[in-house]
Order: sequence, then C-alpha cells, then structure tokens
Amino acid sequence: PRYISPDERETARKTEFQSLHKQSMHKWRKLAVCPDKRYAIPMAINKRTLIVPALDALLKYDIVDNKWSEHYKYPLDAMHDHSARSHRNQFLHFDAKRKLLYILSAQRVDQTPNLLQIDMTRNAVHVLSALLAHHHRPIHAVTLMIENTLHLLLQSRFRHRWQHIVWNKKKEANRLSEIKEFERSDSSSSYAAFVYVRSRQLVVLLDVNVGLFTYSLHAQQPQWRKVGNFEFMQQLKEEQNLTKIGQFAYVLSKDDRFLVLFTGFIWIIDLIQMTMRKSSVVCPISTGYFHAVLVDEEVTDQWLCDGYVRECWNEREMQHLVCLPVYLVRLIQSFYSDQIVHLFENYRQIGHWRIKLNDILSS
Repeated sequence: PRYISPDERETARKTEFQSLHKQSMHKWRKLAVCPDKRYAIPMAINKRTLIVPALDALLKYDIVDNKWSEHYKYPLDAMHDHSARSHRNQFLHFDAKRKLLYILSAQRVDQTPNLLQIDMTRNAVHVLSALLAHHHRPIHAVTLMIENTLHLLLQSRFRHRWQHIVWNKKKEANRLSEIKEFERSDSSSSYAAFVYVRSRQLVVLLDVNVGLFTYSLHAQQPQWRKVGNFEFMQQLKEEQNLTKIGQFAYVLSKDDRFLVLFTGFIWIIDLIQMTMRKSSVVCPISTGYFHAVLVDEEVTDQWLCDGYVRECWNEREMQHLVCLPVYLVRLIQSFYSDQIVHLFENYRQIGHWRIKLNDILSS
C-alpha cells in the first residue's frame, strides 16, 4: 500500500471531522463556561450538581439552572507548604458523603508528590505522603473511589510505568502494588481510561500504548491481568499522534457496557464484544484537553415517566383501574434514565457543552 505521510493523515482527519461536524452540531447544546480557566476533572455528586476543582476553590455547577458558584474555598494557609496554588495540582477524588477532597500536590520533578486529604467539615488538611514513598513526580494520574477505597494509578515521569496504590481509610492500612507489565519505552503521557464496572466488580484500565488490563475485586488476592492489545488500539494511537494531545475524556454507560472516548472524534468501545467503532457524532471542537461527566437528567426522566403513566391511564381499557400511586411511578422512573454527557475543554478553546448519550450510541 502507498505510504501516507503524517500531513496527509492530518488533512484527511480535518476533512472528515468538518463533514461530520456539520451533521452533528445540532445535537449539542452550549452551556455556561466555568469561571476559572484552570480546573481538574469535574465530578457529579447528584443528578443536579457537578463539582469542579479549580485553582483556589471547589466550584459548583447547577445543571438545572445552568449556573456556577463557589462551593468551598481551599484552606490556603494550611496548604501553603504543599504548593496549593499551582495549576499542576491534580484533583483526584471528592467523597461527597464524608466531604473529603483528595489532591495530588505539585512538586518539583525530582521530589516525591504529596497526596493531600482536605476535610471540608473541619477545614483541615492531612498529608498522606506515606502512600507515595519513593515515587517520582507523576505525569499522569487517574483515580477511582470504590466502597471507601481509593484506587490511584500513577505513571512516573522517570520510571515510565503505571503504579497502583490501594488505600482504605477505614482499615488504616496502605497497600501498594507495582505493575511491571506496564513498562513503557518513552516518557510521553498516554491516552488512558480508568473505570469501575460495578456489575462485574471489575476495574478496567485502557492504555492505548500497552493494551487493556483488568483488576477483579472478586479475587482474594487481586492482580492486574492483561486482556489484550486489540486492533482498535492502533486507531487510538494514530488519533493520539494526530491530535498531539496526551489526554482524552471518557464516560462509562450506566449499563456498564459502553466506554465512550472523546478525542475530537467520539469512539465507542463495547466492553462485552471488545470491539470499537467511531460515532458519526463528533465533539464541538476538533481537538482539545477534554473532560467529560455522565449524569442522569432527573427532570426530563420525571416528566417522561409521569407523561407515560398518564397516557396509559387515559386509554379506555385502563379507565376502570385506580391510577398508580406516586411512589410506584418514581420506582418506574428509577429504571429509566436519559443519560446526559457534559463535555468540558479548558486549555485551548474554553467551552462547556452537553449531549444525550443515546444520540452518540445510536449514531
């Protein structure tokens, strides 16, 4: 086959994107932009509220009102020794129930980073540096909180491999396991997705440079297992090289089946069939440092369920029956959700948009 130069690939990508962009932009809705241009990965704490860790404070976004506000001001005096104001800080997790905020503080590349736990109730900062002993400054960090256990994956700048930290506050025990299978040949950051498949109690890590890995919480002694390096990984590698970006956004569908990646194009990975396809819907912009959050649209869900039940009871054959009580209608609503993706870009073309997940999956 004829050699295709990088410039030709980039031109072909732009042409394809522009064609799909015209067809799919009506499915996106532009929303209020975050008032702070520097922020980490947003998180949904309920069906109405997103929280966004910014430089000096934790911001709150009201989904229904489409408004931003300050939720919590960081105790900067207590955090002064930990480079609290650096934009290189990496927000890891917010435990909404216990109001605990976890941040990986920025340090010099030759120093060990600090894992900070901010107690919002007491306005106190705890340093959990023991978890990161002998770790160099990470260039990539992803995290999950599963049943009060923090799972932290770090990719070291110098050691070039993923390292897995499991920390349970209740047990007051630290457990660290180093993943030797994740050796890397270069120091560039990788396209990586880290998700918890609750229905199978399985943690999944997708790194386009090395493959797909799983970590079963069922096992007595959980170990990382390489599932494979599938053909679709090569497509993602090419996309990473063309966009020249080391970060993509991703969400996992509520049924734990589809992992959706946002790189400019939108890629859908079926975690059961282990196949990938490109959606005909694309992002509002062709490339960027994206963040994505999946939420249920509670108001729409309620309207649809209420309307459906009312329509059923308007039928002639149903008029002799007593209408369903409200608690049963709400039970029906709990099995239905119109999932909404909130997409953020906070580096080049600042923006915030939303789209129905079904619009992506069905295209």
